[in-house]
Amino acid sequence: MERTRLAELIAFDERRMAKHRVFETDRTLTDLYCLDPGQEQLLHVHDDADKVLVVMAGRVLVRVDDDTAEAAQYEAVLAPAGSKHALKNLGPDPAVLLVFVGPRLA
Repeated sequence: MERTRLAELIAFDERRMAKHRVFETDRTLTDLYCLDPGQEQLLHVHDDADKVLVVMAGRVLVRVDDDTAEAAQYEAVLAPAGSKHALKNLGPDPAVLLVFVGPRLA
C-alpha cells in the first residue's frame, strides 16, 4: 500500500504555483497544488483527461469553459476532458488543492 502524508508535501513557491506529485500510476496522476494569494494556473486544456480539483484550504476562482465560480475548502470541481480550465487563489490565505487527472496525461 502506498501512503502519503499530504501535510508534508505542502510547500509554496513565491514565483509561481507549486505542484507536488502525490501519486503516479499508468492510469492517473494525483498532485497537490499550493498557491499563494494571487497566484494562478493559466487557462489550458487536457484533450483526453478529466481533472478533479478538491480545495483543501483557502478559496480559489475556477474557470471551466465559460463558467467561473469561487470554490472554498472541501469543495470539488470537475474540468472534463477537452474543457478550457484555469484557477486563481483569491486570498487572503494560501490555497491548497488536491488534484486528480485521469486518464494519465502523456
